[in-house]
Amino acid sequence: MTNHRSIETREALATHFNQLSMENLIRLCDLLNIRTSKISDPSQQHSQHILREVLLAQFEKRHSQIDRINSLPLYPDETALFEDAAVQEEMYNTDRPLALPKLNLQFLTLHDYLLRNFNLFRLESNYEIRQDIEDAVRRLGPRPASNEGSTAFSGWSRVAAPISFFKYELCLC
Repeated sequence: MTNHRSIETREALATHFNQLSMENLIRLCDLLNIRTSKISDPSQQHSQHILREVLLAQFEKRHSQIDRINSLPLYPDETALFEDAAVQEEMYNTDRPLALPKLNLQFLTLHDYLLRNFNLFRLESNYEIRQDIEDAVRRLGPRPASNEGSTAFSGWSRVAAPISFFKYELCLC
């Protein structure tokens, strides 16, 4: 016997489920209305590992979606800016629409509407910032300089400024 909070994590639940024999695991799954036999062959049981994973997925504490959303930055960082998985514009032609989440009002709760709106805002800001950076780099005209490992710029851009010093500090707050 223990309180709920002490067994809400996946690891804590796994220690309890790993102690169960196959017979007790099947009995527990039957009591919880979890299918233990395979669909293709009802005479065969699922493996002990599969049954444990189903129980863990069912009863572990789920992370709050609001907490996950609040931890996301509004604007992209350098890894998200040039990640092609978000919006693949290289192969895009105007024959078909982009696979972006739609913002229909049909069958939406207020939370769903705000979540889709937030995702669209992040995709749009990512795309616009990426386009601005690509435009500025194209206008600057970078080329290899005579010094090894350095870059010379032959152009000019209104939104680009040279960086003379960069210091990275790690904050362990």
